[in-house]
Amino acid sequence: MELAKVGPKVCSTPDAEIEKVYPDSEDDHRTYLCLDVAYQYALLTEGFGLPPDKEVQLVSKIPFNGQPVEAAWPMGDALEVMGDLVKKQADAIAGTPADLAEAVETSRKLKL
Repeated sequence: MELAKVGPKVCSTPDAEIEKVYPDSEDDHRTYLCLDVAYQYALLTEGFGLPPDKEVQLVSKIPFNGQPVEAAWPMGDALEVMGDLVKKQADAIAGTPADLAEAVETSRKLKL
């Protein structure tokens, strides 16, 4: 994970030099770059238990139903859950009446 390598450099860069060293960073985020890197690394390694050498792809948008959707930590999980539910419902419609009844009951429990 590059965050472990970049973190010390970001956090040791004086505030007055952040824009020069990281010109692609957004104006309103520059003050928090060190915090962002440290938080993301801790969340991925300590919170989610990923190994420090695990490669992770970061994106700003996720394609969903043919449309780009802003990516956020909870959004990815929600799309995963909803995608699985939609697939199960589609499979149930093509399957037995018992499969369909189970999919409908799951939808009711989730208040969809």
